[in-house]
Amino acid sequence: MAKAIFEIPEIVLNIAKYLSPADLAQACRVSRSWFVPFVSQLWRSIQLDQWIDGNLAPALPRYSAFVRELRCPRYIEPEVLGAQFEQLTLFRAPLLDNTNIDIFKQILRENPNINSLWVVFDRPLFTANERDEFFESVAGMSKLRSLHFSGLGFPVYPGELAHLLNKLTWLKTLVLEECYYSRLPRGTEPTALTIEQSGHLRSLSTDCFREDTLDIILEITQCSPQLEQLVMLEATVYRTNIMMSPRLEWFAEKLHSYCQHLDQLKFHACDLDQNGLACLLSAFPKLRKFEFTDCSMKHGEILAQIIQHESCRDSFEEISLQNSSSRMDPTCADEVFLLLRKFTKLKKVSLTQCKLLALDFVRSQEEFGYVLASRDLQVLSITITGPNKKWAPPEVFPEKYTPIRDDAEDEDHDLIQVPDYHLYNAVMEEFERQPKLDRSAIRFDYSWF
Repeated sequence: MAKAIFEIPEIVLNIAKYLSPADLAQACRVSRSWFVPFVSQLWRSIQLDQWIDGNLAPALPRYSAFVRELRCPRYIEPEVLGAQFEQLTLFRAPLLDNTNIDIFKQILRENPNINSLWVVFDRPLFTANERDEFFESVAGMSKLRSLHFSGLGFPVYPGELAHLLNKLTWLKTLVLEECYYSRLPRGTEPTALTIEQSGHLRSLSTDCFREDTLDIILEITQCSPQLEQLVMLEATVYRTNIMMSPRLEWFAEKLHSYCQHLDQLKFHACDLDQNGLACLLSAFPKLRKFEFTDCSMKHGEILAQIIQHESCRDSFEEISLQNSSSRMDPTCADEVFLLLRKFTKLKKVSLTQCKLLALDFVRSQEEFGYVLASRDLQVLSITITGPNKKWAPPEVFPEKYTPIRDDAEDEDHDLIQVPDYHLYNAVMEEFERQPKLDRSAIRFDYSWF
């Protein structure tokens, strides 16, 4: 006899992926055959905020076999955490100190399929033996794809990260926060630095961008010839500072020689100048993606450096310039037009603080025959501004700016004329030439005179 559709385990498991926790809990009560597939999805991922639920700790031993993703809060008692997990693929560990390091190592041993690991250190790692045991435990995670280290003043010894990367040959993403180079303890031999050309690291995110920590980045990149993405993070205590200097120039040359595949550069809350940015860009001859969030430079200055980086004009696909403040930058219109007109491979452009005048947009279109050079453009997040509130249909404006019609303006309601949106239509004509463009991200505004 053929089984009912809801008795087929594969179908039930697939349905479970789309249900809310409340629905999953209800489904667990339907029958015994439904209990395991639905409870496994219900317990699959434990989030940080779930630990405040008083029912979690006593129930955890019973359902730990179903847990795949475990995100612990910074402070949690080792006996609560336990080591009963066996099938973790993601582990965000609690704050690591001498009270829970043994449980931490046991969890790693019992879960060889972990592919994402986040470790925060409470203090520099303990004794030399404890440190070696810790790194050997991490190095033994053969399926690790993402590794995040952070902590209060986490010292890195020369050769230590290179040794770790040579062991984790399939690691693709590495994040380092609050790390610094430290001298080796007395009587300790430096780890031999060997370069494995088979390394698969693709992305490095770090706040270690200071004169005294550039060697950490170079040690990693020297072992990671396939590296594609470099992300400069905001430091906890200080802002990452990238200013032009002989050492920065030396660093960019080394970075370029070690990693021939670099094509993605991202900055988050960094201080830098134009010369420093230009120097760092020289390490990315075929830049493809660029992201700049809450940094000190003006958008016009950033775009000017990108435009002058001529070697990337045939490779540049994505750019995102974002600031937490909502203030517009009216000084970068010329650079925006040059970017849109000269970079023929653009796919995604997000310039949320940049504003283009509709009149200038149309003039550029008339002068050059086009404004948008890329036929592959998919996203354009920017604001187009007209001279008054009647230059475009009211429905395209943000809700808070929607003009309110005043009937008193019309002396004769029978002679109401259809508005002429010729400026708006000319702008839209350019967008309609783009076969892949999603126009939903384009914003329209008007200025009052």
